[in-house]
Amino acid sequence: EANRTGGVLRGLVDLGARVEVLVNQTCIHDCPFRFHHLSTSSLASQEGTDGPWFEYPLLQCGLEVVKDPVKLVSGIFVRPEDLSALEELGVHRFKISGRNHPTEWLLRAARAYSARRYPGNLLDVLSYVQNRGPRGALRRLRVRGDVPEVVGPLSAAFEALGEMELDNREFPPGFLKRVLATDCDRTRCSDCGYCAQIARRVIRI
Repeated sequence: EANRTGGVLRGLVDLGARVEVLVNQTCIHDCPFRFHHLSTSSLASQEGTDGPWFEYPLLQCGLEVVKDPVKLVSGIFVRPEDLSALEELGVHRFKISGRNHPTEWLLRAARAYSARRYPGNLLDVLSYVQNRGPRGALRRLRVRGDVPEVVGPLSAAFEALGEMELDNREFPPGFLKRVLATDCDRTRCSDCGYCAQIARRVIRI
């Protein structure tokens, strides 16, 4: 959550912490389902549990992006081109998410962040949780024949996420520096509008 909160990152560094940032997750800003997601992930890894529905918080998160794709741009990911903005704050190491992805995907993400550039669809190197998890869950529900009156419309709505692209070439230089200067923790998105402006340039559906 602190990836785009400069004050928090700088404060941790000033206290002597060695700060590592997970750079390529697409969690939405201030996601109300985040702790549910983390708790469900923890529960699902325990022996003897009765198979909690892991995808529920991802489905809810995905619906937020379906309703307002700007939330993808205003999320917590850090582009390969913007790593230096965090280094200037004192962040010492970057981590890439996606261990459940194929080797080819992991190599592409690692190469992009090592090169600090990716001239294509940014979602190719982001762990795009709003797409894979919910669509997979809906597919399984559809096969089982569960609540078709709900699953059908939801599946149709989520098709847009599978087709979405973030054109990384259209992000302005210094995108993250501008976001860090905004102090998003204390500024409402509706009062700022910067990510909405960028979303109009970079989102393709």
